[in-house]
Amino acid sequence: MSRMVPVESPAAQHPPLGTLIDEDTLQLVELLGVGGYGVVYRAVDAFSSSYAVKCLISNQGSSLRRQLHIREITLHQLASAHPGVVTLHRVVEERGYTYIIMDYASDNDLFSQILHKSRYLGDDQLLKHIFLQLVDAVDYCHSLGIYHRDLKPENILCFDRGHRIALTDFGLATTEKSSKEFRTGSVYHMSPGKL
Repeated sequence: MSRMVPVESPAAQHPPLGTLIDEDTLQLVELLGVGGYGVVYRAVDAFSSSYAVKCLISNQGSSLRRQLHIREITLHQLASAHPGVVTLHRVVEERGYTYIIMDYASDNDLFSQILHKSRYLGDDQLLKHIFLQLVDAVDYCHSLGIYHRDLKPENILCFDRGHRIALTDFGLATTEKSSKEFRTGSVYHMSPGKL
């Protein structure tokens, strides 16, 4: 089920549902989310396989924004080999957009699993299981010199009825061990020292 997007919404600048991308092999069929830098769709291929597609406007904004897009893609590709990081399949540049094609999480994100489905409530073993997956994924990223900087339930996708999780959204990730940037990340999830 798709939802109406107001004209003033950032999503209004992105391709409409039904658009074919990646040499017409994927069709954008559902709007999953709208962020500050892009829009995420569910797309299907000819075999009815679903993918998450993050769409960024390539030719709009500053060269700094373009550099940030390249950094996000590069760092996500580097970390993508780990099972605790959402697989980035390919990046497609078409018609002024950059499409980042990734695994689709039919179980949504950790935030949804906790808030709407109470998936982990009372199941300490499952909670421990996914927490260890998260720690392993973050440790792997750190071993590559990648620092996510936006860990929050909305950036942890769930698979296999919540039994497997994977990090996504490397938009704020960096390779700098320390940063002079102040208040990087989502305010509600920042450590007190960052506020």
